[in-house]
Amino acid sequence: MKLTLDESCRFGMGVDSRMQQARGEAIAFDGVTDAQGGQNVTGNFTLITQQEQLTEALEISVSASIRYGLAQVSARMKFAEDYACNEASVYLLLHAQAENAPRHMTGARLTPTAEKAYRRAPEEFRRNFGDTYIDEIYSGGSLAILYIFHTRDESSRREISGSLQASIGNFMAGGDISGSFKSTVEQATIRSELEIKAFISGGRGVVLPSSLDESVSLYRNFAVTVLNAGVPYRVTVKPWNEFPLPPGPTWAETLARQDTIDTCGKNILAAIQQRSRIQYILDEPEQFIDPDLAELRNAQGKLNALIGKWAQTAGACNEDISKCSLQGLELPAVPWPNRLETHDVLGAKIEEVRLHDSRAAVYFRPENFPGGRLDQVYDVDPNRAGRWRISYDSEGRPIGGVFWCEGWGAHVVYGAIFRRYARFGHCQGPYSYPREDEETYNRPDSPNSRVQYFEGGTLWWDARDNHVVGGPYTPIDEQEPPLPPGPI
Repeated sequence: MKLTLDESCRFGMGVDSRMQQARGEAIAFDGVTDAQGGQNVTGNFTLITQQEQLTEALEISVSASIRYGLAQVSARMKFAEDYACNEASVYLLLHAQAENAPRHMTGARLTPTAEKAYRRAPEEFRRNFGDTYIDEIYSGGSLAILYIFHTRDESSRREISGSLQASIGNFMAGGDISGSFKSTVEQATIRSELEIKAFISGGRGVVLPSSLDESVSLYRNFAVTVLNAGVPYRVTVKPWNEFPLPPGPTWAETLARQDTIDTCGKNILAAIQQRSRIQYILDEPEQFIDPDLAELRNAQGKLNALIGKWAQTAGACNEDISKCSLQGLELPAVPWPNRLETHDVLGAKIEEVRLHDSRAAVYFRPENFPGGRLDQVYDVDPNRAGRWRISYDSEGRPIGGVFWCEGWGAHVVYGAIFRRYARFGHCQGPYSYPREDEETYNRPDSPNSRVQYFEGGTLWWDARDNHVVGGPYTPIDEQEPPLPPGPI
């Protein structure tokens, strides 16, 4: 059985395989073989949706989650807690492993003291030395790079998740990262904020790549980094019954003990994820439909208390089979609210414009919106379901706006048409909300002119003299829009 232990590893050290924790040394041996063979390197991408997937990729053992409940947190467990999954973000994991050839003991044997201890009290021997011992040690390490896409609403989260899921099989080519990976991630960041974190076991610990390119470079250099590090990374353990020993605990006792410990560990991981999910809802309640904040805080408190109880139960069970009971330690029910399908309609429209409309995009750069992100600062219509946000040039002059109302959706108004629209009070004036985006209006005497339709009228921009005129509302489903009237 191969294990990854958080403690320093030495040959002949006893290991409690249930808790995956090092114990005392009970073996004498003659020597250690040299490593024979090359380095084995693997890499793959996974879309993470559950906390258990992340902890598995980080090779976090049941014992690590149990010790977390006892406030004994390893670096890997701290990493998993800091970036615990929540429903508002999408997590893409690049996981790589590099395992060098193993070394193992020769002439292994129990020390006379250990053999006497087992014959006198097998359960005490197990507590002191575990149920297995380290026979082989592999140097090497593992790399986990976590790409976290923080979304603003459920539709963007679903779109990004679907795009990554559809492309994930093309991200690796011949063991290296393909060009499609970078382009897919860059597309995803149009509708999200990207955070990149990395953890190296057998190397530098937690790493904070400053860019997408730096994270790719970290992966490409990883195998060489851990090849010469010489850090014990993984071990092979063997049961003590390799030696001539009396019978130990019964099969049924072993099974009950293992099941209780595993359940406690899984519950702790589930509680960490649920706690992170609750905290996100408490921090961003406006993204959810009628969240019961008081009940969520109550559930968060119950989870915090249960984490310690599960850890204590696992430790007690490991010491005494009669204490392997989970009665009253079930995961609490949490009143999860639904997330709004579209929270930031203004931001989604601006992202669409930046991506697909180069003519309009120059009016809606991030620096054109002072005061924060689009979903944090906007004006709300007091008389109907509507909202808007104005963009400004470097001298503080309004140059465009994005407007949304129920029924017509979100549309942008910019340039000369916006100046005329704003002079009449934009969406709060007689023209009201835009019914669609600006479009080309080719007249024989003025090609490449533009027109935009609003609830209360129509605005035309004449390309010949950069002049905008307006008129009352005209249905847009006619074959040809009418000629613009004279200036008003």
